[in-house]
Amino acid sequence: MTRKCCQGQRVTKGIVLFATLVAALLVAGCAPKANEGTGETEDQEDAITVAFTWSETSDCGICHGVETGSFEDSSCLASLHAFGAENCMCCHEDAGSLKSAHADVDASDTNPKASVNAADFPSATCLVEGCHVQADLASLVGEQSFIRDSQGTAVNPHDLPAGESHNAITCAECHTVHEAKGAQDEARKTCLSCHHQDVFECGTCHAE
Repeated sequence: MTRKCCQGQRVTKGIVLFATLVAALLVAGCAPKANEGTGETEDQEDAITVAFTWSETSDCGICHGVETGSFEDSSCLASLHAFGAENCMCCHEDAGSLKSAHADVDASDTNPKASVNAADFPSATCLVEGCHVQADLASLVGEQSFIRDSQGTAVNPHDLPAGESHNAITCAECHTVHEAKGAQDEARKTCLSCHHQDVFECGTCHAE
């Protein structure tokens, strides 16, 4: 009698275990599958794909919080350009380029970091009436701000000798607006990108 009870209990336990396993497999089969490499379910992907259309009246701060926040950071050059906090297009004035840059943006691109290449940000943006004038900047830079090479030769970064390479240098290559980087350090890096021997005198590296 005892043996039959034990056998009955084993059979009952086996049936319960089998039923539990089948139920677990059914639940797993019905669950949304994660997209390979993203960790997002199909439902989540569908939920966050929302079209975005950029316009000149768009609120940049919704996505570019780091950049708009730099206007309140005294270590960033942006803090001296408070007018830009109200209208980023005072400086980022190329509406065509901005529209193209935002062409594929959607709601999944949360808080992207803006990236502007120096070559895409011409000095003409800064050197305009009411803002900066090249001649004034050259005279305002004191000797303590000159860039010096390994031989002690000093140059005024705003009054470089005329030449194809120097004329191609833009303000943005030395002055970062939304990041806390020293202009003098960035200017020296710009100089050394060509004067890689840390000698500013011409004709010391390359033969004519």
